Amino acid sequence: MRRGASVWLPRIESARAGRMVFAPTGGPLRRNAYGIAEPATAQRLAARWLHLVLVPLVAVDQGGTRLGMGGGYY
Repeated sequence: MRRGASVWLPRIESARAGRMVFAPTGGPLRRNAYGIAEPATAQRLAARWLHLVLVPLVAVDQGGTRLGMGGGYY
């Protein structure tokens, strides 16, 4: 952020459809259907416009496929 980069956090748009978007940091947060705090702003961005995405994971297999637990939003 000191170098001018903006930071965007994931926000679940539809748990049923598995849709996720990204919202800017710095605003108010709300709890989603899973109790996880996420940005409450209406401003959003599709993942394709991000330059770098940091993804939590347990591990990757030899082919680079993410192994982990969760809803599969990442």
